[in-house]
Formats: sequence, structure tokens, C-alpha cells
Amino acid sequence: MIINKIHFNLNRWAVTILILFVVIILTILFWSINKGIDLSDEGLHFAFSNPNTINNNGLVNYDLFFKILYKITKFEFSIISLRLLKLSSLVLLFVLGLPFFRRSNFSVLDKSFLAVAIFSCYTYLTQSLSYNTISFVLVLSYIYMYTNFQKSSAFRQYLWSLLMAVLSSLCFFVKPPLSLVLLGMIFVLTTISLSEFKWKDVIFKFSLILLVYVSVQMVFQIIFSDYAFLTVLKDSLEISTYYGAYDKSILIKRIVASFKWVFILNIVGYIAAYLLNKATVTLKAKVISLMAIAVLLAYFFVSHRSSNEFDVFQYGLMITASIAIGFFIYFIKVQECSWHNRFIIILLFLAPFICTIGSNVYFLEQANNIFFSGFYF
Repeated sequence: MIINKIHFNLNRWAVTILILFVVIILTILFWSINKGIDLSDEGLHFAFSNPNTINNNGLVNYDLFFKILYKITKFEFSIISLRLLKLSSLVLLFVLGLPFFRRSNFSVLDKSFLAVAIFSCYTYLTQSLSYNTISFVLVLSYIYMYTNFQKSSAFRQYLWSLLMAVLSSLCFFVKPPLSLVLLGMIFVLTTISLSEFKWKDVIFKFSLILLVYVSVQMVFQIIFSDYAFLTVLKDSLEISTYYGAYDKSILIKRIVASFKWVFILNIVGYIAAYLLNKATVTLKAKVISLMAIAVLLAYFFVSHRSSNEFDVFQYGLMITASIAIGFFIYFIKVQECSWHNRFIIILLFLAPFICTIGSNVYFLEQANNIFFSGFYF
């Protein structure tokens, strides 16, 4: 009875704090919606939304989305409308997931955390819509479609896989390397979902997916004569061979290193959960667990302190989110999860790393740590 009462009080206070937190963020958002502009990042994003802007960046072409929208509606985006577009796109993703939230046994505390997650995602980089936000929305929509793919009939699975191909192709205008990875993932995901493997069916499905992917590119190429799919593909492959920040070996090393550090912090959280929730823990187990936590945290901080860019406060949300994930993993009853749900959890865990493909920004730094926490809340 005492334990239940303590849990109830903790839950009530946590919900109150989270609701207050959301109200404060909403107030700040609406107060600042028409104030200030970051000329470096947000200025670039605003320029890309202008239909008259000439894009000299051959790899990033998401300005074509705004240009084709202008051709249809004659609507030009302002800074305020771009900021509202970013917020509404993230809220839309949350709304798409509402049926799942209703079916699941979420407490008020869980729902409050989900609400905070929306605003955490919103704060990723600039206030207005950026190519990082677009890639975030596309990848989450991609995973959302795959969750429906698994539960559908054979015909609907074809439709879902083709829609995933459309999203993958649209991502090519944002980050070409990420787009190609998403396309490859469709082949892998659809293959492992087959109840019976037949080469004829697999080749037909792959050909259809590839046709849809290329067709989206051809539509844009017909509408915009200055856009060439093969030229962008060639340039993106060439730049990955140049020595520097975009060299493919450096980009891969960044992702692998990021995964390693996140996994180490996950272990710290898992051990902490073990110590706090195990009814009886021997003194030897406590000492070994505390030593393991100390060694892992020391390894993380000493390795990162050697970099002049590291700041504990700058990386704070990322570190907290990673440890929290490990803490909550301890409570997951794997044996009660279906194979499908386990696979979705793995996909969501990998999603932020997938989104960083093609980016030369270190995963753990400030801009990306907010992005990361948004996925996992």
C-alpha cells in the first residue's frame, strides 16, 4: 500500500511538472513565432522556400518541393509559415500514431512524455522547416508505413512497399545517400516479410519498387528542366570519394562511433535500473555494478574531453536520453513482445543513426542530441 501511494504521488507530480513544461514551451513558441531569424541556417532554409531562388547546391534539392507547390497554389512561404509548417508536420506524425496510443496501455505519465517528445523534436536546429526536419519526417513516416505493411494482406503489402519507395525517392532531394539506404531497406524488409520465397515474385516486386522510385525522379525532371537525377547521383557518389568531412569512410566511422557511445550509455542506464529495482542485491554485485558504471562513464567523458568541441551542457540531453533508454530497456519484457514489435523497436532505435547518413555533423553534438531524444521519448 505504501509503495503504491509513493508511486501515485510520484506519477502525479511528474505529470504536473511535464504539463507545466509543455505550457511554458507553447507560450515561448507562440511568443517567438514572428521574432528573429538565424541568417546562417534559417536564412538558407528560407531562401530554399522561395520559388525564385536559383539553387547552386547540386546535392540538396528540396527547394523543388516548394517550387512545385508554388506552381499549383501560387503560395509563397514566409518565415512564420515555415515555422508553423515544421510544427504541424511533427504534430501530424503524432496524430498518425494516436490509434496505436489508444490501443496501448499508456499511463498519463507516458502520454505526457510523448507530448514533450513532440516539442523536443520541434527544437531540432532552426525554428523553420529544414532538410533535417524533412528527413526526420520522411524516415518516421517510412517506419509508420512498414508497421502497417506487416499487418496487411499481400495486395496491400504491395501498396505499402510502393509508398515506401515514393518516400525513399522524395528523400533523394534532401539527402541522396539516405535515400539510397532507404531504398535498399525496402528490398531487405519486404524480403524478410515473405511467407514463401519465390525468385519470380521477388524480382517482380523489386522491379516495381525500383520503377516507382525512378518514376518520381522522372516527374520532377520533366517539370524542372535544370534538375537531372543521374547528375545528382553521380555528384553524390563523387563527393564521397573526396578526402574531407564528406568522405564515405569518415561518415561511416562517425555513425559507428556514435552507435558505440550510445550503447555504452545504454549499459550504464541498464545497470542503474538493475541496482534500483532488484529486491535483493548482494554487496559484491553492488560493488561490481557501481565500478562498471564508473568505468563506463569515465571512458565516455575522458574520450570526449580530449576534443575541444565537447561541452557537458551541450551534450547533456543526449547523455541523459541515452542513459534513460538503457534504464527503460531493463523493464521491457522481451518474452511478451511479438517478433514484429521487437523488430519495430530495433528500427526505431536505429532510425536516428539512419537519419544522420550523409551528414557531416557529429551525432552527439547539440543539434543532433535533441533530435535523438525526440525519437526515443
